[in-house]
Amino acid sequence: MATSTIQCPKCGNCETIKRKKSFLGFQKCICTICQFKYDDDSVPLGNVYRIIYWVFGILCSVALLGKLPEIIVAAASGPRNFLMVLVQQWVIILFIVGSFWALRKDADIRNSNHTDSQ
Repeated sequence: MATSTIQCPKCGNCETIKRKKSFLGFQKCICTICQFKYDDDSVPLGNVYRIIYWVFGILCSVALLGKLPEIIVAAASGPRNFLMVLVQQWVIILFIVGSFWALRKDADIRNSNHTDSQ
């Protein structure tokens, strides 16, 4: 667990902050004094996380495109069948949304860091 000295947004102490990785790979900080947990939005994803998210997003998108004929037939046969097909594909849709959400958040962090350095 890496440590660094930054100011805690809750208690304001400039004591040691513990850094961890969140579930999606972003930096999460924990104040050692008040135990306040918060996201550090100044550190972008590492290259490995970024590559994994791109691969997952593209593979899941291709898998969903493979199911496109089934989705179109279900949509033509009524809204109930369409919803049933979408419910069957919820894991793929969840991975697509999660991957591209994490990539978008990473791009925002990298862009804000880039504009701050200029």
